[in-house]
Amino acid sequence: MEFDGCGKWEYVQNVEKALLPDATSPKGDGFYTVGVEIAAGKWRSTGTGDNCYWARLDGKQNTLDNHFGSAGGTVSVRETDYEVSFDGCGTWEYLGP
Repeated sequence: MEFDGCGKWEYVQNVEKALLPDATSPKGDGFYTVGVEIAAGKWRSTGTGDNCYWARLDGKQNTLDNHFGSAGGTVSVRETDYEVSFDGCGTWEYLGP
């Protein structure tokens, strides 16, 4: 394996997860690591469009659950999820555990 121009690498396997201070702050489009970048719990989309996609993923990027359609719904992010993906749903607000 070869990496060029990627900056400093740090070994992180088996490192304890720790929530970042903004893990419950509103989230936009993107991928978020559960238990680090995003808190587990119920999240609500504030969007109004019809092209909202979200997915809950495991550690191998397999889809555990997903939605495509109208924005404005909720998703329950589980502690056992590895990552979540949001696209076209507006802003996601944390409702709590």
